Amino acid sequence: MSGRRDQQITPTADPTLRPLVGRQPLLKVLGNTLKRSTRKTFFLVELVGEPGVGKSRLVTEVANQARELGMATLAGRAAEFEQDAPFAAVVDALDDHLESQIGLLTRRLPLPEARLLSSVFPGLTIDLPQVPIPAGAGGARYRLHRAVRTLLEVLAESSGLTLLLDDVHWADEATIELLDYLVRHPPRGQVVIAVAYRPAQVSARLRTALSQVPAGQGTRVTVSPLSQKETEEFLGPGMSQAKRRRLYESSGGNPFYLEALSRAENGNGNPLSQITGDLAEDTLRDVPDAVRSALQVELGQLSSKALLIAHAAAVVGDEFEPAAAAAAAELSDAEALTVLDELVGRDVVRIAPTPGRFRFRHPLVRHTAYTSASAGWRMATHGRVAAYLQQLNAPAPQLARHVVRSAGFGDVDAVGVLTQAARSVAPRAPMTASYWLTQALRLLPDIPANTGDRIQLLIELAAAQGVTSQFTEASGTALDVLERLPAQAYQQRAMVAGNIYARVTRLLGRAVEARALLQRELRAVPAEAIQHAGPLHLRLAVEAIWSAEYAESTRLLDQVPTDAVPQPIAYAVAALRPMPAIAGGDGARGLALLDEADRVLATATATDLAPWLDAFTWLCFSDLLTGRYRNALPRFERVVEIARNTGQNYILPPLLVGQAQAAAVLGDMDEAFTLTEEAIDMARVGGSQQSMAMALGSRSLLLTWSGEHTEALRVAAEATEAGGLVPEWWGLRARVAQAIAVACSGDLDGAAADEVCDLLESVQRDQPMLLFCCEAMAHLLAGAGRWAEAAAWADRAERIADPALEINRALAGTVRAHALTGTDPAAAAELALRSAAVLEQAGLKLDAARARLRAGLAFTAAKDRVRALPELATAADAFAACKAKSLRAEALRATRRLGVRVAVPGGPKQSGPFGLSPRELEIARLVLDGHTNQQIAEKLFIGIRTVETHVSHVFTKLGVTSRASVGRVLGPALDAHDKG
Repeated sequence: MSGRRDQQITPTADPTLRPLVGRQPLLKVLGNTLKRSTRKTFFLVELVGEPGVGKSRLVTEVANQARELGMATLAGRAAEFEQDAPFAAVVDALDDHLESQIGLLTRRLPLPEARLLSSVFPGLTIDLPQVPIPAGAGGARYRLHRAVRTLLEVLAESSGLTLLLDDVHWADEATIELLDYLVRHPPRGQVVIAVAYRPAQVSARLRTALSQVPAGQGTRVTVSPLSQKETEEFLGPGMSQAKRRRLYESSGGNPFYLEALSRAENGNGNPLSQITGDLAEDTLRDVPDAVRSALQVELGQLSSKALLIAHAAAVVGDEFEPAAAAAAAELSDAEALTVLDELVGRDVVRIAPTPGRFRFRHPLVRHTAYTSASAGWRMATHGRVAAYLQQLNAPAPQLARHVVRSAGFGDVDAVGVLTQAARSVAPRAPMTASYWLTQALRLLPDIPANTGDRIQLLIELAAAQGVTSQFTEASGTALDVLERLPAQAYQQRAMVAGNIYARVTRLLGRAVEARALLQRELRAVPAEAIQHAGPLHLRLAVEAIWSAEYAESTRLLDQVPTDAVPQPIAYAVAALRPMPAIAGGDGARGLALLDEADRVLATATATDLAPWLDAFTWLCFSDLLTGRYRNALPRFERVVEIARNTGQNYILPPLLVGQAQAAAVLGDMDEAFTLTEEAIDMARVGGSQQSMAMALGSRSLLLTWSGEHTEALRVAAEATEAGGLVPEWWGLRARVAQAIAVACSGDLDGAAADEVCDLLESVQRDQPMLLFCCEAMAHLLAGAGRWAEAAAWADRAERIADPALEINRALAGTVRAHALTGTDPAAAAELALRSAAVLEQAGLKLDAARARLRAGLAFTAAKDRVRALPELATAADAFAACKAKSLRAEALRATRRLGVRVAVPGGPKQSGPFGLSPRELEIARLVLDGHTNQQIAEKLFIGIRTVETHVSHVFTKLGVTSRASVGRVLGPALDAHDKG
């Protein structure tokens, strides 16, 4: 955005838009979506199509329809040449409206949130007292996301809100992160967000973010080119049929291309050679050459001053004020206004929604105006715009995009602007910060006088790269810092080596390099400075855990003087201590250290935990390895929240994997699948093979538990390929998951489960993973009558299970019960029941159900039908609740063999009206009673995403698209159902 001036002008009216052709079906869909939003719920609308196909026009129509419904309507768009401006599209949409709503916002927004918003929206100039933002509230980025959500809720309170964001394929990373947050945590109330983008240019991150919209709250509309008949209607009867056909064939039915080509045919046809310019920046390679030429010819028909202003305005921004364009073109304000009349008259620019501003007819027009100006002239013009904005005291981020395109090597003032801009946006837009820091370093001469400044910029750059999954770049930058830092700068060297270089280098699969550098740095620290070596001790302790050197890990942690190091490091030491003991086989000491960690961390804030978040990830997994799933789940949730708050996306895949494991074992398979999907998406974006192996291996296990054996095999193969042959925990977990998938698909001999379990046991005593493998293999072998082999797996399970860990002993008891069924079925049944009781007490629904199934099978083998049937029924119900289809089918088959008729899975079901399952029917009744998804989740003690999935299934089975329609369709059938 350009700077503001006190004086505003009232330009001439916009040209009349062409009648809308061929879009009535789309308008109907969009209109129905807006009407559904009157239920006071969030909706996301995606308008998807190629450049020029008419997405922006449909955005305008959506705005008109929303206004007719009485909704507040705000629109903004991202711009091709402003992709380094944080939150540009959102600021474009909201900023001017906020100026008129200051009174309301002052009353309704909490002061800390208002302060955060004022740092992003210049229009929110509220005179605020300096209210401190709580340190434990999370990172600035996440607090800002919550503040924007609150802002949207406030703006929607009276009559609803439609927020329209066009061209989001050009959105900056900060805007994408915000959209990701708003989709996952929708605003409460009648809020519709409509985004338009080009599918071929949209980033993987944005595509993933938009895909997470809750079931029933999103609409995706594909905007296609016009047909030949629609093209003829679009061009009108005043053109010959032959010309209309030729234009259709040249444009492919694209409305904007049709307009550009028809303008060229109707104009004077100035030769293309009259338009000079460097087209090296042309990124719109999918635009036909004929259209590109037509746009250049159109600009070539302008007067010299009008063309100059068009070039200058394209440099200023997507939306511009006349005074800024005048300064860029070195014309007076009066001259610029006169020339703008020509540009408006020729429909090159149009009046913007904000009074006193203009914008180009279409981004393709601006792109052509920008790239057809010579490169040297553009560089000088960006410099003039930067100088103009500085006179207006514009903030550094607003200056930065012009400075970066105009400053020359050695421009210290430019370095200062870029550094200030990067620091101001780093907490909320680290990707933009890393770009501006890179540019500042490019301009800063690498001479002794600048060494200190350069090192500081490099440290900030490495940190920004590290939290935005630029691992290769972060590793290289950190090495550059270490080469420049003095040998005696122990504290800085330890932090860069331990908390940046080693962390990201491991994620790149180069753990040996990371460990060697850490050891070299630690050896260089003298005894009197050992308090500065905490980051080195911590990171080396983590590396020792990865390589199964548990005594070494404990030794390194013991060397940290916790009373002399910063508090976050002391907390990290406490969080890491349990894992070496647990993985090393000392469960009793591990439990004691877990209790000690709980005590030490009781008062720790998010700010304390954030610098060493991977240490607290190990603490979460320590809970899993000891069977403390109920403890693990809220701990995972807290650390995941902090990771999101502070932008540490690199750590999210393993966190989500662990959280999914806890959710699955506790019986929420839907939530577990959702978490692994996100983990896989984030691992793909981050490019870490370690994270991919963990996420895919977890997914394979869930598929096996659910009975989807073919898909489990496919995913497991991908997981092991990502894990490679590295003999570390994350890769071996994937290989164990593959062995289980192979065995459960029917190939008991080809699974090689004993070999991979031997490897995992030698590297990391992941007792839950190993015990699950033992249980699965013993169960399958028992079903095949191979009792001796089942007994061998029971022996392994009893050796693995730590005597101090009751849950793991109970899991081993289930394994022994499998093997014992062949020789002493009555004893096997009693042992399985004892295991089930312990597992049920701990909330491990899936494992308890497996124990109940074994009890039922053992009672059957003992000819005790009376005791077998209730155990099989309990197991079948539990498996149904846990979505474990193949195990439920096994329990039902065993029941039928005892002479009891039961429904066949996949056959006719005992269900409610319209085939609703009992859980779906229960949730449908709550929907009818007016409960929100959140209220249903709280009432039934299940996850919000589980509710969303069930509601989506209800809608599908009833053939409706709204909660209001549920009563109309289901009500009569429900009355008949209840009457029997």
